Amino acid sequence: MNCLASKLREQASKKPVTEIVASDDLLSDAEVVVWLDLREVTCDDIKSIEMRHVAVANKEGRYQGICLWFTCTFPSVQTEPVTLSTEPEELPTHWKQTVIVLPTDVPVELGTPIAYDLSLKQSPENCRRYIIEVTMLDPEEVEHPEYCLCHMTKCILVRAMFEKYDKEYVGDAERDKEKGDDEKEDEESTEKENAMNLEEEKENCEVDNDGGED
Repeated sequence: MNCLASKLREQASKKPVTEIVASDDLLSDAEVVVWLDLREVTCDDIKSIEMRHVAVANKEGRYQGICLWFTCTFPSVQTEPVTLSTEPEELPTHWKQTVIVLPTDVPVELGTPIAYDLSLKQSPENCRRYIIEVTMLDPEEVEHPEYCLCHMTKCILVRAMFEKYDKEYVGDAERDKEKGDDEKEDEESTEKENAMNLEEEKENCEVDNDGGED
Protein backbone atom coordinates (compact mmCIF):
# COMPACT_ATOMS: atom_id res chain seq x y z
CA MET A 1 0.00 0.00 0.00
CA ASN A 2 2.85 2.40 0.80
CA CYS A 3 4.35 1.74 -2.61
CA LEU A 4 1.00 2.39 -4.31
CA ALA A 5 0.48 5.59 -2.33
CA SER A 6 3.95 6.80 -3.31
CA LYS A 7 3.22 6.12 -6.98
CA LEU A 8 -0.11 7.96 -6.80
CA ARG A 9 1.51 10.93 -5.06
CA GLU A 10 4.33 11.00 -7.59
CA GLN A 11 1.81 11.01 -10.42
CA ALA A 12 -0.32 13.72 -8.78
CA SER A 13 2.73 15.92 -8.19
CA LYS A 14 3.35 16.15 -11.95
CA LYS A 15 0.07 17.91 -12.68
CA PRO A 16 -2.19 20.25 -10.66
CA VAL A 17 -5.21 18.55 -9.14
CA THR A 18 -8.67 20.14 -9.19
CA GLU A 19 -10.30 19.15 -5.94
CA ILE A 20 -12.58 20.46 -3.19
CA VAL A 21 -10.44 21.24 -0.15
CA ALA A 22 -12.03 21.58 3.28
CA SER A 23 -11.06 24.76 5.13
CA ASP A 24 -10.05 22.65 8.14
CA ASP A 25 -7.35 21.03 6.00
CA LEU A 26 -5.51 24.32 5.46
CA LEU A 27 -2.40 24.66 7.61
CA SER A 28 -1.69 28.38 7.23
CA ASP A 29 -3.37 31.70 6.54
CA ALA A 30 -4.07 32.65 2.94
CA GLU A 31 -1.70 34.90 1.02
CA VAL A 32 -2.59 36.95 -2.08
CA VAL A 33 -0.58 35.84 -5.11
CA VAL A 34 -1.69 38.68 -7.37
CA TRP A 35 -4.28 41.49 -7.51
CA LEU A 36 -5.72 42.27 -10.94
CA ASP A 37 -7.88 45.25 -11.87
CA LEU A 38 -9.71 43.99 -14.95
CA ARG A 39 -10.30 47.56 -16.11
CA GLU A 40 -6.59 48.24 -16.41
CA VAL A 41 -4.78 44.89 -16.66
CA THR A 42 -2.95 44.16 -19.92
CA CYS A 43 -2.09 40.90 -21.66
CA ASP A 44 1.55 41.35 -20.70
CA ASP A 45 0.59 41.67 -17.03
CA ILE A 46 -0.74 38.12 -16.91
CA LYS A 47 1.82 36.30 -19.04
CA SER A 48 3.91 35.48 -16.01
CA ILE A 49 3.09 35.71 -12.29
CA GLU A 50 5.69 34.90 -9.67
CA MET A 51 5.90 35.15 -5.91
CA ARG A 52 8.10 34.01 -3.03
CA HIS A 53 6.29 33.25 0.19
CA VAL A 54 7.04 32.05 3.69
CA ALA A 55 3.89 30.50 5.12
CA VAL A 56 3.64 29.73 8.83
CA ALA A 57 1.76 26.66 10.03
CA ASN A 58 -1.03 27.65 12.43
CA LYS A 59 -1.50 24.10 13.69
CA GLU A 60 0.07 20.67 13.67
CA GLY A 61 -0.38 18.53 10.57
CA ARG A 62 1.20 17.14 7.43
CA TYR A 63 2.12 19.64 4.75
CA GLN A 64 1.15 17.98 1.47
CA GLY A 65 0.88 20.78 -1.07
CA ILE A 66 -0.30 24.27 -1.99
CA CYS A 67 -3.93 25.21 -2.53
CA LEU A 68 -4.87 27.95 -5.01
CA TRP A 69 -8.19 29.70 -5.59
CA PHE A 70 -9.55 33.00 -6.88
CA THR A 71 -11.95 35.71 -5.74
CA CYS A 72 -13.70 38.16 -8.08
CA THR A 73 -15.47 41.33 -7.01
CA PHE A 74 -18.00 42.82 -9.42
CA PRO A 75 -18.82 46.49 -8.76
CA SER A 76 -22.38 47.70 -9.01
CA VAL A 77 -23.84 51.18 -9.20
CA GLN A 78 -27.22 50.24 -7.75
CA THR A 79 -26.26 47.61 -5.15
CA GLU A 80 -23.33 46.53 -3.01
CA PRO A 81 -20.42 44.89 -4.89
CA VAL A 82 -20.99 41.22 -5.68
CA THR A 83 -18.22 38.77 -4.78
CA LEU A 84 -17.60 35.36 -6.30
CA SER A 85 -15.06 33.36 -4.33
CA THR A 86 -13.80 29.82 -4.73
CA GLU A 87 -11.93 29.76 -1.42
CA PRO A 88 -12.43 26.66 0.75
CA GLU A 89 -14.46 28.55 3.37
CA GLU A 90 -17.13 29.45 0.80
CA LEU A 91 -19.75 27.16 -0.71
CA PRO A 92 -18.21 24.77 -3.28
CA THR A 93 -18.30 25.77 -6.94
CA HIS A 94 -17.58 23.81 -10.10
CA TRP A 95 -14.15 25.51 -10.18
CA LYS A 96 -13.29 23.82 -6.86
CA GLN A 97 -9.66 24.54 -5.82
CA THR A 98 -6.36 23.90 -7.56
CA VAL A 99 -3.93 21.82 -5.54
CA ILE A 100 -0.20 21.50 -6.21
CA VAL A 101 0.74 18.18 -4.60
CA LEU A 102 4.26 17.78 -3.23
CA PRO A 103 6.24 14.60 -4.01
CA THR A 104 6.42 13.90 -0.27
CA ASP A 105 4.45 15.24 2.67
CA VAL A 106 6.23 17.07 5.48
CA PRO A 107 5.16 16.96 9.15
CA VAL A 108 4.77 20.45 10.63
CA GLU A 109 3.85 21.90 14.00
CA LEU A 110 2.51 25.24 15.13
CA GLY A 111 4.92 27.96 13.97
CA THR A 112 6.79 25.89 11.37
CA PRO A 113 7.87 28.10 8.43
CA ILE A 114 7.16 26.81 4.91
CA ALA A 115 9.06 28.63 2.15
CA TYR A 116 8.53 28.28 -1.58
CA ASP A 117 8.62 30.03 -4.95
CA LEU A 118 5.42 29.93 -6.99
CA SER A 119 5.43 30.55 -10.73
CA LEU A 120 2.45 30.74 -13.10
CA LYS A 121 3.35 31.12 -16.77
CA GLN A 122 0.85 31.36 -19.58
CA SER A 123 0.82 28.34 -21.85
CA PRO A 124 2.09 29.10 -25.38
CA GLU A 125 -0.53 26.76 -26.84
CA ASN A 126 -3.53 28.02 -24.86
CA CYS A 127 -3.56 31.46 -23.25
CA ARG A 128 -6.34 30.33 -20.89
CA ARG A 129 -4.02 27.82 -19.25
CA TYR A 130 -1.01 28.28 -17.02
CA ILE A 131 2.06 26.20 -16.34
CA ILE A 132 2.39 26.14 -12.57
CA GLU A 133 5.70 25.46 -10.87
CA VAL A 134 6.46 25.27 -7.16
CA THR A 135 10.01 25.27 -5.84
CA MET A 136 10.43 24.41 -2.18
CA LEU A 137 13.01 26.53 -0.34
CA ASP A 138 14.96 26.28 2.89
CA PRO A 139 13.26 28.68 5.37
CA GLU A 140 16.65 29.42 6.94
CA GLU A 141 18.06 30.72 3.65
CA VAL A 142 15.29 33.09 2.55
CA GLU A 143 14.13 36.44 3.87
CA HIS A 144 11.06 36.26 6.08
CA PRO A 145 8.29 38.88 6.30
CA GLU A 146 9.00 41.83 8.56
CA TYR A 147 6.66 40.50 11.24
CA CYS A 148 6.89 36.73 10.86
CA LEU A 149 5.08 34.45 13.31
CA CYS A 150 7.27 31.40 12.77
CA HIS A 151 9.27 29.74 15.55
CA MET A 152 12.72 30.50 14.14
CA THR A 153 14.99 32.35 16.57
CA LYS A 154 15.57 35.37 14.32
CA CYS A 155 11.83 35.94 13.89
CA ILE A 156 11.18 35.54 17.63
CA LEU A 157 13.81 38.21 18.33
CA VAL A 158 12.38 40.57 15.70
CA ARG A 159 8.87 40.14 17.12
CA ALA A 160 10.15 40.84 20.63
CA MET A 161 11.84 44.00 19.37
CA PHE A 162 8.67 45.18 17.62
CA GLU A 163 6.53 44.40 20.67
CA LYS A 164 8.93 46.30 22.92
CA TYR A 165 8.90 49.25 20.55
CA ASP A 166 5.09 49.19 20.32
CA LYS A 167 4.81 49.04 24.11
CA GLU A 168 7.21 51.96 24.57
CA TYR A 169 5.55 53.95 21.78
CA VAL A 170 2.08 53.38 23.22
CA GLY A 171 3.36 54.29 26.67
CA ASP A 172 4.92 57.51 25.36
CA ALA A 173 1.76 58.32 23.42
CA GLU A 174 -0.39 57.82 26.52
CA ARG A 175 1.95 59.97 28.61
CA ASP A 176 1.91 62.68 25.95
CA LYS A 177 -1.88 62.51 25.88
CA GLU A 178 -2.09 62.79 29.66
CA LYS A 179 0.37 65.68 29.58
CA GLY A 180 -1.64 67.33 26.84
CA ASP A 181 -4.86 66.85 28.80
CA ASP A 182 -3.24 68.38 31.91
CA GLU A 183 -1.96 71.34 29.89
CA LYS A 184 -5.40 71.79 28.36
CA GLU A 185 -7.00 71.74 31.81
CA ASP A 186 -4.44 74.29 33.02
CA GLU A 187 -5.17 76.51 30.02
CA GLU A 188 -8.91 76.22 30.58
CA SER A 189 -8.43 76.99 34.27
CA THR A 190 -6.27 80.01 33.42
CA GLU A 191 -8.80 81.26 30.87
CA LYS A 192 -11.59 80.83 33.40
CA GLU A 193 -9.57 82.67 36.05
CA ASN A 194 -8.78 85.50 33.62
CA ALA A 195 -12.45 85.75 32.70
CA MET A 196 -13.38 85.98 36.38
CA ASN A 197 -10.76 88.70 36.94
CA LEU A 198 -12.07 90.66 33.98
CA GLU A 199 -15.59 90.34 35.33
CA GLU A 200 -14.46 91.62 38.74
CA GLU A 201 -12.61 94.54 37.14
CA LYS A 202 -15.72 95.36 35.14
CA GLU A 203 -17.86 95.36 38.28
CA ASN A 204 -15.32 97.56 40.10
CA CYS A 205 -15.28 99.93 37.16
CA GLU A 206 -19.07 100.20 37.21
CA VAL A 207 -19.00 100.93 40.95
CA ASP A 208 -16.39 103.65 40.44
CA ASN A 209 -18.44 105.18 37.64
CA ASP A 210 -21.54 105.19 39.82
CA GLY A 211 -19.57 106.89 42.58
CA GLY A 212 -18.33 109.53 40.15
CA GLU A 213 -21.84 110.47 39.06
CA ASP A 214 -22.86 111.08 42.67
